[in-house]
Amino acid sequence: YSSSPWQYLKMSRLYDCVDPTVVSESLLSECIKEQKPEGEAGRVALEEGINFIEVQELRLDFKNILKIENLWQFKNLRKLQLDNNIIEKIVGLDTLVHLKWLDLSFNNIETIEGLSSLTSLTDLSLSHNRIRKLEGLDSLVNLLVLSIGHNALESMEEVVHLRRLCKLKSLNLSGNPLCKDKALTYPFYVLAVIPQLIYLDFQFILPQVRSEACKTYAEVAESLELKDRDMERQLASEREEGERQRKHEEAFVDGIEGSKFFESVFEEDDEIESIQLLPGVPELLENLKAKFVEVSEDLLKEGLEAAKKRSEERATFTAAYTDAKQANKEQALEMLRTYECEKQQILGALKSDPNQAVAAWESHSRVTVDLKENLIRLEMQLVEQLDEITKEFERQFADIVQSFQENVQAHMTQCRELEGTYHEKVTGIATQYLEKFSRNELEGDECSDQLKSILMDKDGLMSSLGASHDTHLLAIDNKEDTILQGLNKDKDNYLEKQQRDEIMRNRNRILEIINFVKQEDEAVKVIESD
Repeated sequence: YSSSPWQYLKMSRLYDCVDPTVVSESLLSECIKEQKPEGEAGRVALEEGINFIEVQELRLDFKNILKIENLWQFKNLRKLQLDNNIIEKIVGLDTLVHLKWLDLSFNNIETIEGLSSLTSLTDLSLSHNRIRKLEGLDSLVNLLVLSIGHNALESMEEVVHLRRLCKLKSLNLSGNPLCKDKALTYPFYVLAVIPQLIYLDFQFILPQVRSEACKTYAEVAESLELKDRDMERQLASEREEGERQRKHEEAFVDGIEGSKFFESVFEEDDEIESIQLLPGVPELLENLKAKFVEVSEDLLKEGLEAAKKRSEERATFTAAYTDAKQANKEQALEMLRTYECEKQQILGALKSDPNQAVAAWESHSRVTVDLKENLIRLEMQLVEQLDEITKEFERQFADIVQSFQENVQAHMTQCRELEGTYHEKVTGIATQYLEKFSRNELEGDECSDQLKSILMDKDGLMSSLGASHDTHLLAIDNKEDTILQGLNKDKDNYLEKQQRDEIMRNRNRILEIINFVKQEDEAVKVIESD
């Protein structure tokens, strides 16, 4: 297999070319010009210029390309041909999220990679490459056709990687070692692993072949189904955990649940290992941990409830905002209907008596001026109404945020007090054992070499206790600051965005009114001149 003719062909192409082609903007422009529509459509396309973002199909085949690059501008590309080049790695395709058809056949690709963002892909060709593993395709959930023939796939078990492609209907594996070595059982195994296939190696799958596959590899299929169910349970658990984590982050209480906060407080404590050698300290730590967990769980619960209140308040605000704009819109439409009726009456009068053109023009001018003033007045009323709604929302939202911030501060104060009590007790134990050590009164386990080594350095021990205490307090302070700052930033960002959006809406609305009245005046002028 390693000496197949197509491999020699590609190798000679690679080494006969001193300078591989670079995918430059000039090359891309040239290719697009070559692929332009024929006739008048092509001429117009050239005159209007080439806009990469509008291109939906692109052929870059037979260009001696070694590296895929500079395709990020083709954000609306649907079809891409990169076959018959000397490409070694699949890179530079991440931004082509709308791609549906991709041809990378007849290249030098060894690993399937760089396709994870191409979830819209339905047709993929990787035939005539050097691929040994069928990995890197899991994200292609919409793939219908996969051609990966004439590669270096040796094990039939590689086919299992395609099992997660639930929409796959057509698969080509012909020309791979796995087909040649097990020619009699190969199609049966593939169908047992991917039962939804309709075509295999460009041939329609007959019912008798499908039936034989079920019999021949029944145990394999059953085993894979069990693994699929286990995998689905695992993925469901991961999704659930991810959703829980997302909610905690949105509530600014991530890292609080269970013993996570307690562990983070002691994470940067370099002194705790030696301090735990003091008799009684491990028990104190366990007691402190239990109390920290209790406070943390209480804070977590309150944080999630506060997040729910913030979300509900935003929904209420959005609904009120939308209702106000809709009511205003209906009033504006009524004004426009009234205006249209008056305009038709004026035009009717003009048609019946062309000599009244001046009077008709004056009447229309008066009507359009009234319309403009009324629409702008209506818009100003809406601005005031939305401003009142926004201010009320700000008050309610700020109260919710402040209430939770006060709860955070109260809980963190509890944690500091718990840490202070723990520190006092540990300091008392240290003082007690320093005195016993100085009087040579240590007994039993108290006589361990490790304990003696830390008691020998009284100043060092007391310094360690102080440093440990400071580390814990700093960790608590940092967590408090993170939560409070996160809440403030979230509130400020939301309100600032709302303000920006409202300014832009108002500006666009005023321009819309002015342009509409201007167009109406110009239209009447045309009618008058006619």
